[in-house]
Amino acid sequence: MEKQFIKHQTYPKDNLAYAPSVCFRKRFTATKQGKYELAFCALGMGYCYLNGHPIAPDLFLSPVSDYRKTLWYTVYDVTALIQEGENELFIEVGNGFYNEGIETVWEHYKAAWRGEPTVCLSLCVDGTELVKTDESWQSLSKRTVYNQLRSGEHFDSRVKAESDWQQAEINPSPKGQLRLCDCQPIVETERLSAISMHQSQRGWIFDFGK
Repeated sequence: MEKQFIKHQTYPKDNLAYAPSVCFRKRFTATKQGKYELAFCALGMGYCYLNGHPIAPDLFLSPVSDYRKTLWYTVYDVTALIQEGENELFIEVGNGFYNEGIETVWEHYKAAWRGEPTVCLSLCVDGTELVKTDESWQSLSKRTVYNQLRSGEHFDSRVKAESDWQQAEINPSPKGQLRLCDCQPIVETERLSAISMHQSQRGWIFDFGK
């Protein structure tokens, strides 16, 4: 995979910690023949969908690193998600550790690499590249108006997202080297419902029975 990241042209850079997430989309034509593999690297935290389906159950892509040295990417077999004719890739990228906005002992909130969310992707069929991240993608920064790894996100469903897409642009590549990530992914394994709740002097306490 070539190290070529894209970004949103008009991303608000005056207060990165409170800036919105960025969405990218790309339509392309494919056949059902061949094996399709997708390599994906998001800085900071991204999710990728192919024809409306997540490419994998993995959460919090891509894994945290010292971004001056290592940029982790993951490869997925997406053959089953390809359809004959027109297809669409859709990506949303938020701050994650790449643009941490909360003070922590790791001091990521003042790291030298901090910057706007960006993504690098390559889709190959039988080893031949069919789609990569370049200026042919469209970008939008509109609906998830706030996002931080430890304090959730604010999503404004009143905002129309069908319009105002603009051409993405090449982002100056981070200094780190792309490396294939072979570690076990983070996935959701169980959902817990509260068995009781009560109010304390500091707020509500939920008991999940664990």
